[in-house]
Amino acid sequence: MVSATATEVTRPEYPVKLQVAEPAKLSRWLWIVKWLLAIPNWIVLGVVGIVYVFTLFFAWVAAVLLGRYPRGLFDFNVGFLRWTTRLSSYTMGLVTDQYPPFAMRDIPEYPVRVTAEYPARLSRLKAFFRIFLAVPHLVIVWLLNYVWAVLWLIAGVIILFTGRYQKDLFRFVVGIMRWNVRSTGYLILATDKYPPFSLE
Repeated sequence: MVSATATEVTRPEYPVKLQVAEPAKLSRWLWIVKWLLAIPNWIVLGVVGIVYVFTLFFAWVAAVLLGRYPRGLFDFNVGFLRWTTRLSSYTMGLVTDQYPPFAMRDIPEYPVRVTAEYPARLSRLKAFFRIFLAVPHLVIVWLLNYVWAVLWLIAGVIILFTGRYQKDLFRFVVGIMRWNVRSTGYLILATDKYPPFSLE
């Protein structure tokens, strides 16, 4: 088993959290074929994503009308975020060589972890306007993801020659992942707390 140092990659006070274990060593060649290896995962996730669209809508209606997030919908939607984050960290982030499981549940031993505190109450007004409130973060995430695409190649070349993730690059990529997770968590109503404009 590869030893790794767990790194908290989001502010601890924010309700939607991401943890990434910094890898001690990575395969020099695996990053080249990860997209192919991940195809079955993407296919299953795509099918689950159809259900996800409806669960988001029902969650939004419940939040606007009742000020509550039905627990089953919350678990499903956060689970989908968890799954997509693990998959993107494997293929795009290259932060782990461990194949992402076909699962929505939290798996503490997996190197990339997304957790979210269940909100007892949600603001109906904030829920109603959530998509508009999230626009600044969505724009930034859109731009950051283009940067991430460039960093994927840079990280891959470094890993090819060294078998390691350069530390500053690792922190920056994890920062992009962090912003993605917090923004998506906010968008899917997992919290009313507005995400910070920060990679930290």
